Amino acid sequence: MAESQGIYRCEACGNVIKVLFAGAGQLSCCGLPMDLLVEQSSGSPAAEHFALVRRMDDGYRVTVGGVPHPMQDDHYIVWIEFFADGVVSRRFLTPGSEPAAIFHCPEAGQAQARIYCSVHGLWRERLPESGENGTGAVRESGAS
Repeated sequence: MAESQGIYRCEACGNVIKVLFAGAGQLSCCGLPMDLLVEQSSGSPAAEHFALVRRMDDGYRVTVGGVPHPMQDDHYIVWIEFFADGVVSRRFLTPGSEPAAIFHCPEAGQAQARIYCSVHGLWRERLPESGENGTGAVRESGAS
């Protein structure tokens, strides 16, 4: 059974899909079952896959990597996904671009950033709720 909001990858051809609604069947590609990617968390602001989330006046800026993540043809952040109070937004990135994205939305009580690295897979950081101290987010008005 597929997992709702799960990200799956075909080991044979590299296809990546996101499940919007989970059904009873098994996902397959190239005649093989697809693998559910396990979300990893860096836990350290210095880590290459750490998602730093900054609150801006009109949304959030998500920057990947305490040290800038490589954005080369063979190793880059493919997309950044932002979950804010039940709304999901995604920005696709390209090699050579900055490993960051801006998401225009009101301030969220609950928010998370999920990134997909072409080499190291799926990563997630949770934005602390109001008044909570956390490593993944900085709340500041006017940040860029």
